[in-house]
Amino acid sequence: MQSQVIRRGYWRAAGLCSLVLLTAPMITQSAKVHAMNPINIEISGTTGTAYSAHWRVENAGKTHEYHQEHGQVPAKLSYNGDAISGTVTLLNAGQLTLTVEKNGSRSRSVTQGKGSTLQFSVR
Repeated sequence: MQSQVIRRGYWRAAGLCSLVLLTAPMITQSAKVHAMNPINIEISGTTGTAYSAHWRVENAGKTHEYHQEHGQVPAKLSYNGDAISGTVTLLNAGQLTLTVEKNGSRSRSVTQGKGSTLQFSVR
């Protein structure tokens, strides 16, 4: 009777260890993928259109802020993160198209005219 209890306990412990050993690589792999979420920004429109921008990128619970005081169309930017939000303001006449892509999803906004502003948030 006692040997049956010991055997059951042994197999339960062995099963639990196997489960831990099998899932540990998946948890590690998941963390690596999570840290490498590219967020791509494309700014297009009337060539030479000037803009200012302010971005907040969230990555692994931390927020990083970026400022671009005198950007010009066209531009391409890339960040790693879980989410991004920001504001883009036109500094002169022209048209600006803002495209933000993350995990295969795409958000596109268009504005024109000096002083016009785009606000966006992508998670």
